[in-house]
Amino acid sequence: MKTLRWGLFASLLIVGTAAGDGGISPGPGTGSSGSSSSSPAVAFTPTPNGTVTTLAVTTTSANVALPTGITDEITNTGSTTIYANLGSSSVTAGTSNYGIAPGVRVYWTPGSATYIAGITSSGTGSLSITGGALASSGGGGTTTGAVSSFQQTVTSTAAALPSDTFTNGVVLTAGSANTGQVCVGGSVVTTATGYCLKAGYSISYGVANSNQIYIVDSTAGDTVQGTGN
Repeated sequence: MKTLRWGLFASLLIVGTAAGDGGISPGPGTGSSGSSSSSPAVAFTPTPNGTVTTLAVTTTSANVALPTGITDEITNTGSTTIYANLGSSSVTAGTSNYGIAPGVRVYWTPGSATYIAGITSSGTGSLSITGGALASSGGGGTTTGAVSSFQQTVTSTAAALPSDTFTNGVVLTAGSANTGQVCVGGSVVTTATGYCLKAGYSISYGVANSNQIYIVDSTAGDTVQGTGN
């Protein structure tokens, strides 16, 4: 089951626990169990005078418009896993989409998406969505350090990202022209165990050096871009 126990998915950036956002780590991708690690707290600033949107979720897909913001803070306030998807006003969700476990808060950068859809495999649940920004994408908080960026072609063998030091972490985005999925994780990551990003999807890590992150992809020629400070 593709459940985000600590966060990120889709255009997802950072994930933490709803009870204080104390840690962030890669959540599971396709066929993965995921793992957790200690990281800096998430700095999220809601959009001034913005609204909090609620999506009631059942076993039938439903959607709602996303609130205004660079990043959306999405919290599963119910007691059952909710599978979520981003897209246009006609977007639907299925149980093959990324799952957000009960009580977990995730941060997604929606890009061109304007709606979020959700569904459960059984029972009912609810998502609370707040628009705003993370410190790393222009929100509140203090960021220091020079901005650095890179691009890397992904291969079928796990490879570390280029070595570069960061104060606030790094954001990774799968190339928009990718036909496969870039799977992210530690040094032994595979396409079965990594956190897998579709084309255009993003994730953020609070690492001190980008070479702590490994990537793999079964499709030759796919790329990943990264930036951080």
